[in-house]
Amino acid sequence: MPQYLNQILVHCVFHKHAKAVTIQAQDQLPLNQFVMQTCHFLHCPCLIANGVADHLHFLLVLATNTSVADVVKEVKRKATLFLKERNPSYYHSFCWQGGYGAFSVSIKHKDSVYQYIYQQQEHHKKVSAKDEFEALLRNAGITKYDEKFYWSTWMREKAKPILGLFGTHISPHVGSFHSPTWGYQKHNSYRVAWWEHLYCEIHPLG
Repeated sequence: MPQYLNQILVHCVFHKHAKAVTIQAQDQLPLNQFVMQTCHFLHCPCLIANGVADHLHFLLVLATNTSVADVVKEVKRKATLFLKERNPSYYHSFCWQGGYGAFSVSIKHKDSVYQYIYQQQEHHKKVSAKDEFEALLRNAGITKYDEKFYWSTWMREKAKPILGLFGTHISPHVGSFHSPTWGYQKHNSYRVAWWEHLYCEIHPLG
């Protein structure tokens, strides 16, 4: 039988939405542990997860049968639900930014990246999340990217006219552009479906 062998280490990082509340200090460790469990459930062993009030890092071994995009999407979705269940009144409209960073890590740099993630609290006493992320991009040789897709609320504002076409008011209790949970709402002959605050799809009913 064929064997599928790989050791692809990936350092992932993503930030909360610009208008979302910050992650409270007492929720950080449980969130880290939950993210690690979620990665293991996806057959992507997570070596460490850690972050601060506005963003999260994790280092994982990517499985042979999945993609980074799929893993990050699922981690975001479940992490959001975890926070909302942990403190519904505080995190009721919490969501992550639509984008993310994913950087390959060589075996010889695994320990240094692990320590970097472990020391996030100390690191961000001196460095902002934006400066950190842009440094990660430079170190990975990524010199061009559009800030509006990562740091601004552009995507949410872009989507408002789409929803306006249907006169649709979406409640954060069932899912919205403010909420990474998913849901749908019927309007006349269409169903508006959304996943996270980044995506909006319109499907004919039938």
